[in-house]
Amino acid sequence: MKNRHLRLLRLILKRPVSANVQWREVEAFLQERGVVITARGGSRIAIRIGDRVLYHHRPHPARIMLRAHRHDRGNACSRGIQ
Repeated sequence: MKNRHLRLLRLILKRPVSANVQWREVEAFLQERGVVITARGGSRIAIRIGDRVLYHHRPHPARIMLRAHRHDRGNACSRGIQ
């Protein structure tokens, strides 16, 4: 795993969640891990991890993840993103 992705992962898992997490960095990290991200309607996206799909909204308008929901982190970890 690249150093920038390790830094990103630490920021995401940190409590309280850092406000310095850019959504494009999260998408790049997920895609490098083999996750397929497809656009749905509006800001909604489908995140495909193997045979499972997680639906999420892209943060807007600033594209900065000011808060990460514990539920989203739990879903990602339980669905195999490591």
